[in-house]
Amino acid sequence: MKKIRPPKNTLLFLWVTACAVMGVIWLFLLFRLWTAMQCLAVSVVLPTYNRADTYLPRAIESVLNQTFKNFELIIVDDGSTDETKALIHAYMEKDKRIRYIGYSKNKGVSHARNIGNDVARGKYIAIMDSDDFAFPHWLESMYTFASEHPDITIIVPRRNAYFEQNNDKAISIGSPLNYPLVGGIFASSFGNLGLLFQRDFIRKHQIRYDEDLVNGEDWDFWLKMGYAGASAKRCMSTRPVVLMRVHRTNPKNYYQRAGRDGRKVMDGLYQFLNIPPDKRKDQCFILKAAMRAMPRYLPEEEWRHGLQRYCSSDKK
Repeated sequence: MKKIRPPKNTLLFLWVTACAVMGVIWLFLLFRLWTAMQCLAVSVVLPTYNRADTYLPRAIESVLNQTFKNFELIIVDDGSTDETKALIHAYMEKDKRIRYIGYSKNKGVSHARNIGNDVARGKYIAIMDSDDFAFPHWLESMYTFASEHPDITIIVPRRNAYFEQNNDKAISIGSPLNYPLVGGIFASSFGNLGLLFQRDFIRKHQIRYDEDLVNGEDWDFWLKMGYAGASAKRCMSTRPVVLMRVHRTNPKNYYQRAGRDGRKVMDGLYQFLNIPPDKRKDQCFILKAAMRAMPRYLPEEEWRHGLQRYCSSDKK
C-alpha cells in the first residue's frame, strides 16, 4: 500500500508551531527568572572559614529560620580545609535559597565579602559572620524599616546583643543615633553586625572591602560609603537582632595585624576630614569635624545634639 505523506507546507507549519511554542515557554521561564531576581529583597552574605564543626551550622540555621522569607543566603567558603563544603551542600539540598561559593585558597574575609557582594541579587545586602546568630525577626524588622525609608542607604540595628564566651553573658548595647555616616562610625561601635545596605549604591560607586586589611575592614567599607554620600539610620526595633560571639579563635596573624590595620583606616579618615597631626588625639575635635562633614542627611538639631552628647563643652 502506498504511504500517504502530508504536504510539505503542513510539515513546515507543524515545525514552525513547535518552535513558536518552545520559544514562548523559554521566554516565560526567563521572565519568571528575571522577575524573581528583581523582586528578591535581601541577599545575606555569610563568609566562613573552617567552622563546620563549631559555629557554622547554628549560623546557617538561624538565617533559614527567619520569619521573613524573601532572601537568598550566599555562603562564601574562604578556602576551608574541614568539612565546610559538605555541610553547606547538605543544607542546600534542603533549602534552595542557599548559594555556595568556594575556592581552594584562603584569601581573607574582605575578599570573601567582595565575592558575596558581587554576586548578590537582592535589593539590600545583609551582613553576618559565620560565628554569629540571627534572631528570627532580624530580616523582617530591618527590611520593613528599610522599605519605609527608601532614601536611606544603610539600616543599622538599634540594639545588638554581644555574646561573651567566657561567662555566657549576653550584653545588649545601643547602636548609633541618626548621625551622618562618617560621624556615626567614629562615635559608635559601628561594625558589620546585622546591617542592611543598598546593593545598587556600592555598585554605582564601586565600593569594595580593602583586601589588604584583616582588621577594621568594616570601618573602612562604611567610611568609603560615607565619603560617597551614603546615609545611615537606625531601625527603631527595641529588640536585639543578631548575637555576636566574642572569642579569640581567629588566626594568629589577625591579632598581629589588628593595630596596624586600625591605624591605616583612621589615617584615611583623618585625611578626609583634614585633621592636622597635632589634633589626632583630640576625640572631641575629630568628632566635631566628622559630624560637620556630612550634615545634609539630618535636621541640624539632631547632629548638634550628637555633638553636645559627646563634647559637653560644645555650646555652638
